Amino acid sequence: MLALVDADIICHRVGFTTENDEEWIARVRCNEMIETMLHETGANEYQLWLSGALENNFRYHICPEYKANRLGKPKPKHYDFIKEHMITEWGAQITYDQEADDALGIEQVKYLMNDIVVEHKINVQQLTPETICSSIICSIDKDLYQIPGNHYNFVKKEQYFVTPEDGLRTFYKQLLIGDTGDNIPGCPGIGVVRASKALNGISNEEQLLGAVYTLYTKAIPGLDRHQLDARILQAGQLLKIRTKKDEVWQLPDFQK
Repeated sequence: MLALVDADIICHRVGFTTENDEEWIARVRCNEMIETMLHETGANEYQLWLSGALENNFRYHICPEYKANRLGKPKPKHYDFIKEHMITEWGAQITYDQEADDALGIEQVKYLMNDIVVEHKINVQQLTPETICSSIICSIDKDLYQIPGNHYNFVKKEQYFVTPEDGLRTFYKQLLIGDTGDNIPGCPGIGVVRASKALNGISNEEQLLGAVYTLYTKAIPGLDRHQLDARILQAGQLLKIRTKKDEVWQLPDFQK
């Protein structure tokens, strides 16, 4: 099993819990977190991914306000030390024009394609929890629920499986909710409960997008179709986790 590890989360979680400790304690806790993760997932291989600089991130060029609400917020005391430790001791890789989430999505789908399409000769859309997959995403980031396959929340100690339908529904749910942490607005008045209720039971992408447009139209009646398209397109490009390099989400053809 290959563990695909969100190392950004480790930098922050270890960093904030060692604010009053020396560097060596941060190093030990970092190692313990990774080693425990590998043990609990049964992984014998791993990849650690770190996000590169925001100014190089393709999302920032789509919307300069992306993550602007985080500017000026202090990083954990040992953030840079932990990051460097993971690079030198664990071989962590830094993304350039995207985020760690995107790298995890790309790698997971690459392994899924090999596991499912090449070895088992079935379509990815036929993926089920019973399908044996050789990789697992280790993170606590809800955005990664868009990516099908094995997942492990190393804080809650929960392992779960995302089907392609679940992943697609998660993305369209995010289009409604937005992401306040990343400064991405959603549909006014729509939170997790209303978004989940509106999309519950829908797995067809055309119907999912239709439901999103219906709620946006009701919430912001003053927008014309061009303005509505532009708003949903930008939100989608910011929220969609990549499954292949240089992927940028576009409105599906049936909606244009």
